[in-house]
Amino acid sequence: MKKILVVEDSEMVMKILRHLVQSSSLPYEPVYAASLAQAVAQYNETPGDFFAALVDLNLPDAPDGEVVDFTLSKKIPTIVLTGSYDEKRREQLFNKGIVDYVTKEGRYAYSKAIGMITRLEKNQHIKVLVVDDSDMSRKHMANLFRRHLFQVIEAVDGVDAIKVLLENPTLNY
Repeated sequence: MKKILVVEDSEMVMKILRHLVQSSSLPYEPVYAASLAQAVAQYNETPGDFFAALVDLNLPDAPDGEVVDFTLSKKIPTIVLTGSYDEKRREQLFNKGIVDYVTKEGRYAYSKAIGMITRLEKNQHIKVLVVDDSDMSRKHMANLFRRHLFQVIEAVDGVDAIKVLLENPTLNY
């Protein structure tokens, strides 16, 4: 069974996350860790079995977001939880490849984070056709969709797109 990795050092926040995960209909086994060391140990027990990660940006043994680097290095779609909003840091994390950046402010922040995992689950079953004659633009857009686990098909122009659509009758229009 696939798993979701939840890394959070605050006992109160972890209690909320546990409740939300248990209340959700996610078909994944939650694995909880309170530090980078625990997250690494949990990963090493069953490498490759993780569908997504929900991680606290600042941990006692990883104060500069090292847990994000770890999960991304393992190709685990990562949603970041943070206590403060920093536009520069947010942009750096998106450039690294995170799925989302959620501040722990507001009563719906944790629900939003769990909802993003639900969205990733649904996205796996959706095909997206990206059409652009610019290789760089097309690859950029395709990578953004892949980060959110969509099935991506690329076409270089309108004629190629029509050909792709005819060859893939399961694409939804």
